[in-house]
Amino acid sequence: MTTQTSTLANRVGRLLPFSLLLAAPVVLFLGVSSICSAGDCQPGP
Repeated sequence: MTTQTSTLANRVGRLLPFSLLLAAPVVLFLGVSSICSAGDCQPGP
């Protein structure tokens, strides 16, 4: 029977899609909140 060792690269490769999935909404929220601060963002003409 062979044993498979979990290297750091394997763990990062497995967790990267999940961390990006969680980070994407946070980045979008921070971008919108920095552009439209205090809720005074109005549409253009």
